Amino acid sequence: MFTEIPPHAEYFMTAPRFAVVGRVLEDTSRFDYKVLEWYTDRNLPVTGVRAPRPGFDNAKPVLGHKVVDDVTQLPDLAETSISVILHPALGIKMMQSLFPEQRRPEAEPYAMWFQPGAESAEIFDFVKARGIGDKVVIGDHPCILVSGDDARKKAPKSALA
Repeated sequence: MFTEIPPHAEYFMTAPRFAVVGRVLEDTSRFDYKVLEWYTDRNLPVTGVRAPRPGFDNAKPVLGHKVVDDVTQLPDLAETSISVILHPALGIKMMQSLFPEQRRPEAEPYAMWFQPGAESAEIFDFVKARGIGDKVVIGDHPCILVSGDDARKKAPKSALA
């Protein structure tokens, strides 16, 4: 069992805004929904992100929150921490679009938290190669559903005000 909150998780929680990237978002049994609900229950500003697909209407809010088609459509991306609940093959493509070789920090997310199962060796290597390990929670860590509240408590108070 995980006992320590990664420092990057504390940093993640200091963002002014949050987003949840998932494939479904509306199915109450799936983790993308549960993570979106976690933010909602804490009255944190959150946006859902789901690629357009048949059967899902991104114009319709989920849990009262706006849903956008792509992480690059998030308003104030540089002030948004993103929880990732995607298959790693989709996650690496997202990372490549968010952190291209010619980096532009003003167009990058505040932080990212890869939930267990959304990470891969390829994503880990990408994070290391781009030098963004200080703003990405990835690796041997708990889910935000388990450690998010503790990370919020440990985060600098001034950033949460």
